[in-house]
Amino acid sequence: MPSFPVEGLTEASSRVLAAAGAPDDIADQLARWLANSNLAGHPSHGFQRVPEYVGLILEGKMKPAERPTIVSETATTVLIEGNLGFGHFAAELLTRVVAAKAKESAVAIGGMTNVTHIGRLGEWGELGNELGVISFLCMGWAGGAADIAAPFGGAEPRVGTLPFTFGAPAAEDDGMLIDMATTASAEGKVRVYRDKGLPVPDGWLLDKDGLPTNDPAKLYEGGMMVPFGGHKGYAIGLMVSLLGANLVGSAVAGGEHPAGGFALAIDPAAFGDAEVVRRGIRANLERLRDTRPAPGFTEVQVPGDFERASARALAGHPLDIPDSTWELYLDSAEKVGVSADEVNAIAGGAG
Repeated sequence: MPSFPVEGLTEASSRVLAAAGAPDDIADQLARWLANSNLAGHPSHGFQRVPEYVGLILEGKMKPAERPTIVSETATTVLIEGNLGFGHFAAELLTRVVAAKAKESAVAIGGMTNVTHIGRLGEWGELGNELGVISFLCMGWAGGAADIAAPFGGAEPRVGTLPFTFGAPAAEDDGMLIDMATTASAEGKVRVYRDKGLPVPDGWLLDKDGLPTNDPAKLYEGGMMVPFGGHKGYAIGLMVSLLGANLVGSAVAGGEHPAGGFALAIDPAAFGDAEVVRRGIRANLERLRDTRPAPGFTEVQVPGDFERASARALAGHPLDIPDSTWELYLDSAEKVGVSADEVNAIAGGAG
């Protein structure tokens, strides 16, 4: 399994994305966001995505030079058109705009359409925390190729992974961050298990006949994912679908398989003193962190602690990339005219 310094992988990814048609500034920023995902402990949304993005670009399904634009807005709402560019940029713009509007009007909502993969959703929850707002962002689909999971009690794919993020800034702290698919795992995590040659945990997948399986390859052979938490996860996923696919997607574009993103931002000062609210959030989080650990655990975390701990632990250390993932990466680079030798030289492999 080869390993590479984060800086080298970031530079190599920027080179490949630029060769695929992304302007230099877009390629550089996108590569940094991919690096953030690896460092946060979520390689499923990191450098592993480069081959996928290159493939989508070559198929004409992703437009690497396009940038998001604001279609319409009021004092408390905004609608963003992704123009089929890298969805990360639409998600960033949406987060920044609703945060700014919330600072002026206490609360704001927004939507985005025609976006491609928006990366690790936690990136946008973290951005909301940095901007000082309580935030929620989700992606919803209804039908089509995005159907990769079975509804609770079903034996055929009818829903997507339907992810969302929620952030809450805290005084003198990084705050809380939820970043999750409403399926038992994100689809990209199944790829990670597949590329490492490992079985997935129980309760993640069904095969094409609707039977439980631990073989990650079965997902890509007509299998399907399942909601987390049974009927409760299914219900939360449906909520995300209604917000993204219907409130935004159906209203804006209509069509047989609506899709879209929805975001909400709340100023901590909406009902009183913002600093009191942030201190209250911090006290609430610390109360949970101070819980006596159960047998088999060393500490109690709150959502977001894992990502911060991962970033600290991985700082300055090379990242291991599964052999099959790296083979796909090099193959995608070759397809856009960047040789494997050049990629390896830029990335600075350690073995």
